[in-house]
Order: sequence, then structure tokens, then C-alpha cells
Amino acid sequence: FEPRVLGSVPPQYWTRPEHVVALAGVMLNTVTEIDSDAALRGDVLKKVLSWEPVLGRWMRKNPFAFTPEAFHIFLGNRVPRIGEKDRSLLRRFLVIRLPSRLTDDEAREDFAAVVEEEKAGILNLLIEHVVQVQRRGVFTLPEDNDELVLRMQLGDDLVALFARTRLQAAPGARA
Repeated sequence: FEPRVLGSVPPQYWTRPEHVVALAGVMLNTVTEIDSDAALRGDVLKKVLSWEPVLGRWMRKNPFAFTPEAFHIFLGNRVPRIGEKDRSLLRRFLVIRLPSRLTDDEAREDFAAVVEEEKAGILNLLIEHVVQVQRRGVFTLPEDNDELVLRMQLGDDLVALFARTRLQAAPGARA
């Protein structure tokens, strides 16, 4: 790989031009432990995830606009908080819950080394799957995706979560 094809820039740093610039030229941004306590800014997330221009700045250089074109994979024990309630975020995230944990016998101490060694193959596999989805023209989201994205927005506010998932606005009312 070219050194800039892969990156690891956590989304809580995307608000700072000197950090988001690290996404310039990156095709796959992987963050292996996302900070679930940090509130992520929805406006910045939408720009970066939708491939819209953002302002970046290399150290001791003038700011410039660039368009981040990376796909992003974030891993964490809990979903992070997003400081915005906009429903448009639902279509920008695919949250995959892995409900079971590995036992100590199943865990591999060399897992990170194996992933590092196989990263080219993993990226190729992801690209193959994206091409297949594009050919089919349809992708089925996991059943609990919307709820998990809402949890990113609303956190543990059960009343707000209930209202967003179980109540419907009256005809003609603003949603």
C-alpha cells in the first residue's frame, strides 16, 4: 500500500484542521478503539462521511479545502455519542453489533499482528463486497441499525429513544 491509502484518524479529532487533514488521500480509515465518551459533532461527521469539502491544514502551512474520500470503520465497546439529533445521520452509519464475546481460549494474542499482515487481503475482500452490493443495487441493513444509530444520538435517554422509535407525529404536524 501507498502510505496514505490507510489511515487511523478518530472522528473526535475531525473538528480540528490539523487532524482532519490526515484523511487527505486516505481510502480506508480504521479506528480500533473509538472513544465512546466523546460527543462527536454531527455537522463534521456528515461532511466527512458524505465526502464534502472540509478545511485542513498541514503544520505551519496555510489552510486549504479538500474532500475526504475514505470509507470508515470504527470499533468500540459501546457506540459513541453524537451531539446532533438530525435524522439524516441514520443513513450515514451502518452499526454492526457483535453480541458475543470471545472466551480467553478463543482470543488470539497475535490478532493485531495477523490483521496487520493480512490488511491488503482484508481491504480487497471489503472492496469485492462493495462491488457486489453495487451490482445488486440493494443492501439490507441489520435489524437493529436504526436503534443503534439513535442510541449514538440520544444516549441513554430512554424517553427520547421511545419517542423517536415508537411514536408517530400527527398528520400535518412537524416531526
